[in-house]
Amino acid sequence: MSQSFVILFHVHVESKNNHLDLLVELQPGGALASWRLMAAPEALEQVPSEHEPEGLPAEQQPDHRREFLTYEGPVSGGRGDVRRVDHGCVTLVDRSPGHVTFTLAGQRLRGTFTLRHVEGGRWELRRATTV
Repeated sequence: MSQSFVILFHVHVESKNNHLDLLVELQPGGALASWRLMAAPEALEQVPSEHEPEGLPAEQQPDHRREFLTYEGPVSGGRGDVRRVDHGCVTLVDRSPGHVTFTLAGQRLRGTFTLRHVEGGRWELRRATTV
């Protein structure tokens, strides 16, 4: 059984808070690890490589229920709506505290990516050039 990922575009009532949610199944059948990507959907085509000075800003979020793999619609508590902008299979390459590397086979994102904890609650998503 393959593991899955989804990227949701989360549109808030206040448009200044719009962002992407990257939800990744790191353990088969488990909850979805979650990161808020501080970007619009267009940024998916330009994820910085590990050689660039800065990655795509991210914030780790609480795990999400598996239902979000296929969900589109309103978010509870009047926090806006979500719609899928990418989804597919994920393969975990490496995971250690503050570092997750995985390969994505989606419709828009394909390749190996690394999420790395930088400082405080801040993370960065980068396209890996070597594994």
